[in-house]
Amino acid sequence: MNAQRLKNLMYGLLYPAVLGTGLVAIATRISTHISAAHSGIDNSVVLGSLFLVFFCASFVAADEGTYCCKAFLLDVVEVILMFLCFYHLGLFEEDNPKPWMAGAYATFMVLQPLQLLWREVVGLDAEHLLELRFLMLIAFAVGLLFSDRIDWMTPAVSVTSLLLIYLYVFSPVWYLKFRSCS
Repeated sequence: MNAQRLKNLMYGLLYPAVLGTGLVAIATRISTHISAAHSGIDNSVVLGSLFLVFFCASFVAADEGTYCCKAFLLDVVEVILMFLCFYHLGLFEEDNPKPWMAGAYATFMVLQPLQLLWREVVGLDAEHLLELRFLMLIAFAVGLLFSDRIDWMTPAVSVTSLLLIYLYVFSPVWYLKFRSCS
């Protein structure tokens, strides 16, 4: 199978399947709460939403570079890991089980270096804004260590990560100037 067909399969079927599954699972979980506002304190909803944002952000960069069979295999592993994250969060269960936050954080932490490897494989600069990825990895490590003991840890990690994702995807001028001064 040539690389273009694999790319079409990934971007036309597999990526949308993950996004659709995640959106439906999160929407279903939200619908089980007394109110939509109450679902904001459900760590499965908060972290699952963050995972979707991260997945979308990685998809934004996916059209760059030279796609190849190795990139497709890495994408398949990423898709599997995303489903595993949703599973650990209990988003596939109807009875809203207590999520295994450590498993979700650990699985998601594997995605960070995997995406760096993907960038390298397709010929993109793997070190592009590497400090932001490193900070996000630290945030997830903190979440992994403390999310079961501190109730507000997952929302704090999520807000921090959203800011880092914003800086990575949009690279606002003020951040690039700040970065060049360091």
